[in-house]
Amino acid sequence: MKSGAACAICALMVLATALSGCTGNGMQTANSGSLLNAATGAAKKYIDSPQLTGIAGVEPFKNYKYEDMEIIIYADDEVGDGKAPGWLYSFVGGGKAVAILIMGNGGVLGEMIYSNASNVEEMQKSGNMKPIKDCKYNSEEVAKILKADSRWPKMNESSTLFWMLSMENETPVWEVMFSVFNSYSETTARINARTGTVISIDAREPYSSPQGDPDDVQPPEEKKIVEDSTSGIAIPLSGVSAEITIEGWGQVYAQVDATIATGSVKCGIEWDGALIEEKEVEVVGVGSFQYTFANTFSTYAPGTYRVFVSAEAGACDCSVYIKGTWRE
Repeated sequence: MKSGAACAICALMVLATALSGCTGNGMQTANSGSLLNAATGAAKKYIDSPQLTGIAGVEPFKNYKYEDMEIIIYADDEVGDGKAPGWLYSFVGGGKAVAILIMGNGGVLGEMIYSNASNVEEMQKSGNMKPIKDCKYNSEEVAKILKADSRWPKMNESSTLFWMLSMENETPVWEVMFSVFNSYSETTARINARTGTVISIDAREPYSSPQGDPDDVQPPEEKKIVEDSTSGIAIPLSGVSAEITIEGWGQVYAQVDATIATGSVKCGIEWDGALIEEKEVEVVGVGSFQYTFANTFSTYAPGTYRVFVSAEAGACDCSVYIKGTWRE
């Protein structure tokens, strides 16, 4: 089983390396609104009238210690202030979709251009690429709102924040996820970006009681039960997975929760290394999905089962859960 912590290390080190360059200790950070004009200007090279469909950013942790290991990232001096070392902006227009990665100093770090008009139209219909309307609160302003809310966690040097702006039912919504590195606990806030109203703040232990877990996978005591879960960031060449071994004929339940910031992601389930089921999701911009594998109610043979998420391109913040039951 791959470790979610190891995946997060890889992703955050890639982020720090890519954004820090030769800037030395510390680098320029910015809120989501201050770089929008630069991102829009870059998008106009490919789209005449680009429409903003999403914003995503990461405030990475500063310092993490575990036993004899210490990780230091010089990318953000103050996690939780709504200023990140870079932001990803997604746009649509003219049958194209474009994602622009802007550094805190306003420089363009990367661009992704998607020109398949029919696929862009399909992604828009799915609801993942609605143009942002009436967004009045940037990330820094939202950070101040959260800081004043007693339900929002206090930041420390191991804290990481993930920021995502998208349209939900004609309302611009910021989703902000707080996590402490190498911990399965997380707190997610949703804020109306038009009014500044806190919609919800949800603190939970991922998959302690997953929604949709069928009664058939909550066995009587005479059944054996095994389960595993992992959270992390999937990037190319480094995925996130969890696995179990059942010792008799039984049932297997597997679920994936994922948020993609521009890219292509695959999730699947394997039995002793053989692929049973696979799903691919492609997003330009920011999109989220939850997937429960279709064969949950089938009878499975003894063996090792692995549920996984792999990123073909881009990055994916995800959690995976798998549970198995059998009779002795």
